[in-house]
Amino acid sequence: MNISLDSDVVISSLLSHTGASFHLFTLKNNFSFAISSIQIQEIDRSCVELGVPKDKFQQNTMPFLKVIPVEKKIKKYERFVNDIFDSHVVAGATFHKSSFLLTYNLKDYKKEIIKKELGITILTPGLFLQFLRSQ
Repeated sequence: MNISLDSDVVISSLLSHTGASFHLFTLKNNFSFAISSIQIQEIDRSCVELGVPKDKFQQNTMPFLKVIPVEKKIKKYERFVNDIFDSHVVAGATFHKSSFLLTYNLKDYKKEIIKKELGITILTPGLFLQFLRSQ
């Protein structure tokens, strides 16, 4: 199953070893996790701001992420988000053929339209883990 991650999920996994985001990466052999190419810059910048060693992301997390190349701002996907600067996340999820997009910023995405038109379900990492347990 293909799953795309918002930057906040990746950053959260680096900050806490007990949360749902970190737990996702223990399931790395069962899923293909992806981020857009633009998210690498966002994550690197956040690591600096939060004092997370850059090599922690590069060595511990990056090997388990497929990077999907996307343009900076993809017009076609702007209608799926409430902030056009998040359109690359939806584009990456679409190009990755993701079934799920995991984020803590649910309000940034037009969940119903994305589900209906792109077939991608948007959940928080915790809700996704609950979904897996119910299967």
